[in-house]
Amino acid sequence: METNQELEDLDNALSQSKGITHDAKYLEYPVVELQGKLSDLAEDVGLEKEMEYYLDQITEALHKLQSACFQCDEIFEEALIREEELEEMSNG
Repeated sequence: METNQELEDLDNALSQSKGITHDAKYLEYPVVELQGKLSDLAEDVGLEKEMEYYLDQITEALHKLQSACFQCDEIFEEALIREEELEEMSNG
């Protein structure tokens, strides 16, 4: 009986985690805006080529950050799978 509650708690935690990490995709908007402003500024003074590398670094860092956020869901997914396997073994 306790295992059912644990499964339910983990399932709820996973759902909540996905709701939280879903917001990570919106991190892109302010970063893209910042990149655009920096790019425009660099272009205004003839430094667009020099700025390009650093803007690419920002994009790469953003993707790593988003990926790390989404990986947090895996903690709950893996725990849920382990708990389901334990329940199967105890019922089987």
